Amino acid sequence: MSRIKRLERLSTEHGARDLMQRLIAAGRCTLEQLDNPPPGHINPATYRNLLRDPEHYAEPKVKLSEPRDFNPEPEPAEIPLPY
Repeated sequence: MSRIKRLERLSTEHGARDLMQRLIAAGRCTLEQLDNPPPGHINPATYRNLLRDPEHYAEPKVKLSEPRDFNPEPEPAEIPLPY
Protein backbone atom coordinates (compact mmCIF):
# COMPACT_ATOMS: atom_id res chain seq x y z
CA MET A 1 0.00 0.00 0.00
CA SER A 2 1.42 3.38 -0.94
CA ARG A 3 1.58 6.21 1.54
CA ILE A 4 0.45 9.76 0.84
CA LYS A 5 3.52 11.95 1.12
CA ARG A 6 1.69 15.24 0.90
CA LEU A 7 -1.84 16.47 1.13
CA GLU A 8 -3.73 15.74 -2.03
CA ARG A 9 -7.21 16.71 -3.12
CA LEU A 10 -9.69 13.83 -3.10
CA SER A 11 -11.59 14.13 -6.34
CA THR A 12 -14.06 11.28 -5.83
CA GLU A 13 -16.09 9.70 -3.08
CA HIS A 14 -14.20 6.49 -3.80
CA GLY A 15 -10.90 8.23 -2.99
CA ALA A 16 -12.32 9.65 0.24
CA ARG A 17 -13.70 6.23 1.19
CA ASP A 18 -10.28 4.67 0.53
CA LEU A 19 -8.59 7.23 2.78
CA MET A 20 -11.10 6.65 5.59
CA GLN A 21 -10.49 2.89 5.42
CA ARG A 22 -6.73 3.45 5.73
CA LEU A 23 -7.22 5.76 8.74
CA ILE A 24 -9.26 3.08 10.51
CA ALA A 25 -6.74 0.36 9.60
CA ALA A 26 -3.92 2.49 11.04
CA GLY A 27 -5.90 2.95 14.28
CA ARG A 28 -6.18 6.74 13.95
CA CYS A 29 -9.97 6.71 14.26
CA THR A 30 -12.96 4.39 14.50
CA LEU A 31 -15.94 3.91 12.26
CA GLU A 32 -18.20 5.38 14.95
CA GLN A 33 -16.10 8.55 15.14
CA LEU A 34 -16.65 9.07 11.42
CA ASP A 35 -20.44 9.02 11.92
CA ASN A 36 -20.35 12.60 13.27
CA PRO A 37 -19.28 15.61 11.19
CA PRO A 38 -15.92 17.16 12.12
CA PRO A 39 -15.96 20.38 14.17
CA GLY A 40 -16.55 23.39 11.94
CA HIS A 41 -18.26 21.43 9.17
CA ILE A 42 -20.15 23.94 7.02
CA ASN A 43 -23.43 22.04 6.73
CA PRO A 44 -23.72 19.21 9.29
CA ALA A 45 -27.14 18.23 7.90
CA THR A 46 -25.54 17.05 4.63
CA TYR A 47 -22.67 15.13 6.24
CA ARG A 48 -22.64 11.37 5.79
CA ASN A 49 -20.20 8.60 6.59
CA LEU A 50 -19.08 7.21 3.23
CA LEU A 51 -18.09 3.91 4.81
CA ARG A 52 -21.72 3.29 5.75
CA ASP A 53 -22.93 3.85 2.16
CA PRO A 54 -23.84 0.75 0.19
CA GLU A 55 -21.07 -0.51 -2.05
CA HIS A 56 -22.86 0.35 -5.30
CA TYR A 57 -22.86 4.04 -4.34
CA ALA A 58 -19.26 4.11 -3.15
CA GLU A 59 -17.50 2.42 -6.07
CA PRO A 60 -16.83 4.47 -9.19
CA LYS A 61 -19.09 3.70 -12.13
CA VAL A 62 -17.05 4.44 -15.21
CA LYS A 63 -17.29 2.72 -18.54
CA LEU A 64 -13.69 2.07 -19.46
CA SER A 65 -14.12 2.04 -23.20
CA GLU A 66 -16.61 2.85 -25.84
CA PRO A 67 -16.75 0.90 -29.11
CA ARG A 68 -16.52 4.17 -31.00
CA ASP A 69 -13.12 4.78 -29.41
CA PHE A 70 -11.73 1.88 -31.41
CA ASN A 71 -13.28 2.64 -34.80
CA PRO A 72 -10.46 4.06 -36.88
CA GLU A 73 -11.08 7.16 -38.90
CA PRO A 74 -11.39 6.38 -42.60
CA GLU A 75 -8.10 7.15 -44.29
CA PRO A 76 -8.31 9.96 -46.80
CA ALA A 77 -7.82 8.99 -50.43
CA GLU A 78 -4.37 9.76 -51.74
CA ILE A 79 -4.23 12.95 -53.73
CA PRO A 80 -1.69 12.78 -56.57
CA LEU A 81 0.87 15.50 -56.68
CA PRO A 82 0.26 18.03 -59.51
CA TYR A 83 3.62 17.49 -61.25
